[in-house]
Amino acid sequence: MIYIVTIGLLLISVRLYIKYLTFFQQEHYNLKKFLHHTKNFYQNDYHVLVIYLLFIIYCLDIHLIINIFIGILLILISFAFKQMVIRLKVTKRIIRLLITTFLLIVVYIYFLIKITDISYTCFIITFLIPVTIIITNNINYPIEKIISFYYICKAKSKLAQHKDLLKIGITGSFGKTTTKNILTNILSTEYSVVMSPASYNTPLGISKTINNLLHPTTEVLVAEMGAYRIGEIRYLAEMVKPQIGIVTSVGPQHLSTFKTVDNVLKTKVELLEALPNDGIGIINIDNEYLKNYESNLKCKLVTVGIKENADYQAQRITYQNNQMRFSIYYQGEYLFEVSTNLLGYHNIYNILASIACACEIKKLGFNVSIPNIIEGIQKAQPVLHRLSVSKKDNITILDDSFNSNIEGFLSAIEVTKTYKIKKVIITPGIVDGGKKQEELNRRVGIAMGKVFDEVYLINNPASKAIEKVLQEVEYRDIHIYSRFIDAYNEVLRKYQNEEIVLLIENDLPDNFLERSS
Repeated sequence: MIYIVTIGLLLISVRLYIKYLTFFQQEHYNLKKFLHHTKNFYQNDYHVLVIYLLFIIYCLDIHLIINIFIGILLILISFAFKQMVIRLKVTKRIIRLLITTFLLIVVYIYFLIKITDISYTCFIITFLIPVTIIITNNINYPIEKIISFYYICKAKSKLAQHKDLLKIGITGSFGKTTTKNILTNILSTEYSVVMSPASYNTPLGISKTINNLLHPTTEVLVAEMGAYRIGEIRYLAEMVKPQIGIVTSVGPQHLSTFKTVDNVLKTKVELLEALPNDGIGIINIDNEYLKNYESNLKCKLVTVGIKENADYQAQRITYQNNQMRFSIYYQGEYLFEVSTNLLGYHNIYNILASIACACEIKKLGFNVSIPNIIEGIQKAQPVLHRLSVSKKDNITILDDSFNSNIEGFLSAIEVTKTYKIKKVIITPGIVDGGKKQEELNRRVGIAMGKVFDEVYLINNPASKAIEKVLQEVEYRDIHIYSRFIDAYNEVLRKYQNEEIVLLIENDLPDNFLERSS
């Protein structure tokens, strides 16, 4: 029995270590949040309950066959595949953490084996996993900072060699990635363009883009810039030194670190404030926070919008056959008409910002013709999980599952409203709203109640606010599930023979709740 318990504890230790190691792939993961997870680890994680049971079985020393059966069963249960909600990417940084951890565990074993047997040693090591990860991360921290500094300096040096490179920075609470992709599509019709891939919007991500992708023939760099704290956009802007800065939007995102929307605004406009005198700033004037932004900028400020009197404005917006069509005006004068596969009003703002940039770069010696602008927009495809459309049997799926925000959520509801068939939504709500979380979810809950025939909520504090507001308006078709996949499978089963449109709005909490504080 001692061997079964020992093997079980070792396997579960490895399992738990990998699970907790994934948290350190989040660059802004902090000690406070990790201590929160450590508490959950000891109190709630069912893997730990398995360890308790294995150890109790060992101590009771009941019949060998029963021990073996229960031990193997518990080990198999603990390795249920569906529990691996966050996949571990084996990067060089993770490898360094693993090496440090291995050395630390060797030290543990050296001292523990002198005072107890192997099973107790494994048991103790298993419960030291959270502490071990914190220790290894702190040991490696100076090394990681030196490595980061090296790559950032290398990127700055490489940028300095590209004297004629047009550099464009894009930031915002939401819409950064989509705007970056649209703009790259447009500019690529005339120039050699490098953009930061995926969501490479941190100092290391942008450095990697510059070091690996920038070539002597590159004419334009489009860099997405993300932030979780005041000062981080300024740092990225000083690093890249863009001539054009686009702020797509400002809203209640990442309030767990920013605390207030005012702090979000201050951080996003750091990009505009870092632009040179001959630079060009582009903002969404319809955004409730940006329209009140009192600019003391040295550079030119260009505005885009639908509602307000913007420099670049979209009018006569129509939806047809999973496409949007609208007209572009510059200071009240008609320019051209565009059609796109990108759906939702929030994407109109992303397109407008890209058009404004493509038109304004003439002042910096670059030029993109109107036919090429139209072609670039037509080629733009939805970013995966950002209101992309697909079909599964009778179900039209609007996949907007990438980390919801209030504007995108409401826009996705409006798009769903245009369909003339039964409407169903699966959502956990907006899960990163900080102190405004309940208010935001009440807003989307009210909108959902007016559009959807059935609502499937993923159980968490955010969705409880939606459930409450739906109950207040006597909405009855509410279904609560603990996991997204269960709700999704139920919808597929229920509507095998009926045509519906299904909006999936933010399916990330299966891992978000695993790491949120």
